[in-house]
Order: sequence, then structure tokens, then C-alpha cells
Amino acid sequence: WSPDGEWLVFLRNDDVGMSNDVVLARADGTGEPRILTSGKGMRSSPSFSPDGARIAFLESTSVRTSDIWTIRADGSDLRQVTRSMGRIDPASLRPAEEIS
Repeated sequence: WSPDGEWLVFLRNDDVGMSNDVVLARADGTGEPRILTSGKGMRSSPSFSPDGARIAFLESTSVRTSDIWTIRADGSDLRQVTRSMGRIDPASLRPAEEIS
């Protein structure tokens, strides 16, 4: 759920189960869902930033490697945050004042 309760972010698998995409949809079911990612890779753990502007997710391109990515909720500005650091646990975005 987005912080304002208006949106859901979830994963959609491809037909053969070899990759998936991050999808954004209105929580009330109106409008068309928006596919935010595409291409090879298994994505997981999508979550909204505290202000709802960005979505963080993990992307695995091999069994031993995953990276954190972020994208704007409008589908623009895809950013890779980590690079091949090994296996990473699920990402979660927190307000800066909560991080010590």
C-alpha cells in the first residue's frame, strides 16, 4: 500500500515463470494497472518510500546475486542502488530520521 492508501504495488509473473515485473494499481480498482519494470530478472519485495514518490524492490539476475533498485511511482527514473553485493534481504524504505 502507498502511504496515502491510494495505490498498491505488487509483482506480476511472466507466462513461463522466468521473470516478473513490478506493477502499480489503484487500490479502488479503477484505471489500468501500470507496469513499472520489464525485461529479464526476478523482482521481489516492492515497497513505497515514506512519501509515496518512489518504490524500492530487489532484482535477482542469478541465484547468488540480488540488487536494490528504486523507481518513481510514475515509472520514471529507474536507479540501481547496489551492484552485485551478493544476496540481499528484502528492502524497506524508512524516513531518514528513523535510521540510526
